[in-house]
Amino acid sequence: MKKIIVAITFSGLFLGACSSTVRNYQPQSINTISNVKINQVQSSLIGEAIIDQGSQSALSDAIKLDKSVKLKFGGYILSEGYYAKVGEDESREFYAPFNGSLSGQVSSYSKLVNAKNLDSIIIDKKTQKLSTITANVKSYSWENVPFSREKITINGTNAPSQKLFYNGMNKNTLSFTYITSTGNAKASTEKVVLNLNESRTLNIHGAVIEVLNADNQRIQYKVLNNFN
Repeated sequence: MKKIIVAITFSGLFLGACSSTVRNYQPQSINTISNVKINQVQSSLIGEAIIDQGSQSALSDAIKLDKSVKLKFGGYILSEGYYAKVGEDESREFYAPFNGSLSGQVSSYSKLVNAKNLDSIIIDKKTQKLSTITANVKSYSWENVPFSREKITINGTNAPSQKLFYNGMNKNTLSFTYITSTGNAKASTEKVVLNLNESRTLNIHGAVIEVLNADNQRIQYKVLNNFN
């Protein structure tokens, strides 16, 4: 992949008070994944997903930084990694970190700057200069930074992902983890237990799982109903 050397400038690109991130980009080739088989006997090992419903992957345009960048006057540090495209207009492209192991991270070296306030990274289409939009203050800097344009696979943005994992068995109690996320948002986790002395049916967020057999290594089950 050919590297592009860009001059990062904020003073050369005026950002008015009304400047905001444009979010109109849709990743390509979104694939929906589901392992749900209703009313069929299945088995999963500990740590495997019993239900993986609505997970999506998408091929997204991105920029890649091979090393971290310290913006002189913005107070921000952009780590090495990928920043996914979120939108564009006639003159600019907008990129941001995403929820994934490949994503670059934003931090700050100034006590006066909150890294969470960075809304997006801007690239001017004509000059290939780079800038940022923050939640409340526009930051400005001049630097030469190498980056490359690539396509990466990220979590999709159109539908939520719901997963249920089997964690094992302690005496007669089964342990599960339910994980849900929407697009690139941070995932939420919920721990669930099922006491086989009381029931062999697990009900969680609309899904119904009948446990046929289980030990501390694997579980045999039927999915009677999928997540709502």
